[in-house]
Amino acid sequence: MGVSIRKVQKFGRSTLMVSLPADWVKRVGLSRGDSVRIEILEDDSIRIVPLSVGTKEKEERVLMIKVGNVTSENLLMRTIVAAYVLGMDKVIVEASEGFLSQPHMNVIKDVKQRLIGAEIIEHTPGRVTLSILIDPMGYRALDVMARMADIVYFMVSHIAAALQTGSQHFLSEVLELENEVDKLHALIVRQLIVAQRDRMLMRHLKIKPYMVTEYRGIVKALEEVADALSRAAETLMEGGIAVTKRSSELIRTCIEELQGIVSDVTEAVKDLRVDGRLSTVRMHNTLDRIGNFRNTIVRSTNEKIYKLFREAEDKSTYLILRDFMDRLGEVAAAAEAIAEILFDITVEAVGDTLDISKEFP
Repeated sequence: MGVSIRKVQKFGRSTLMVSLPADWVKRVGLSRGDSVRIEILEDDSIRIVPLSVGTKEKEERVLMIKVGNVTSENLLMRTIVAAYVLGMDKVIVEASEGFLSQPHMNVIKDVKQRLIGAEIIEHTPGRVTLSILIDPMGYRALDVMARMADIVYFMVSHIAAALQTGSQHFLSEVLELENEVDKLHALIVRQLIVAQRDRMLMRHLKIKPYMVTEYRGIVKALEEVADALSRAAETLMEGGIAVTKRSSELIRTCIEELQGIVSDVTEAVKDLRVDGRLSTVRMHNTLDRIGNFRNTIVRSTNEKIYKLFREAEDKSTYLILRDFMDRLGEVAAAAEAIAEILFDITVEAVGDTLDISKEFP
């Protein structure tokens, strides 16, 4: 992976040429008369690929994880997920001595259910092999991201329905939807990481290489929105949704505004699939809306809830509602992070000149 400086030579009347590094030629097995593919990249650099390289099978990436009796289940779970998102084709979990414990077996099976395309192909008392059967070209990151955004909006809608009807089954749906967001999050991160080693996949994903970190930031923030909504649902389930009856009007206003914010962000994420262009002013207005929600609506709602329950002997209801409102604040904070990245993307997409002289909120 060295760097060398070579002079451009003139060949004939109009052709310029540069020699290829001898060690690279030898390594890829290039001979006189062989054909190469020359790719002109977005930064006007070029990439030279021997056609024979494109026909070679890619080397399978395998991670062996050795576990012992002292290995915690959480550590094993995180390691398997990390291997998945890093693009491993196989993950082998093997007992360092003896057999895998039942808790470790349970972790492997549970993680398998949470990862799209993961299948157990070997299952012995001392060793389990997970194969990741995903066609890298079978998913587009922007499509999966749009699906994540849709699910997040559905989660907010289910919480709103639970508050309106008093029915807890809507809250159970929120927890199920959060699991789907986690699956898609891991899939997108895997795609983005693998694409940085494979330019053909990067073009398929329709993402500029230097913008990968921005898109990963959006995906992470969407996951954080889903996590906060899941915790909000759990708070209502644990405290009993009936606690909201006395303050339903106050919370309803807050939830309705949050629905609008999540809808704005969701539609913007989905619009990225069209041509990668969004309205700068549109995202500016969304950021202002989120700021107003966090600084005014959430604060005002918290103050009114406090006044409503200040005289009550049982403060448990107030604590439940306050925790619920804190979760909504977390949702807004993560949505703000998404909107900020989307604003950056709008500026990057316009080119050399951004005319906002005639734009106003």
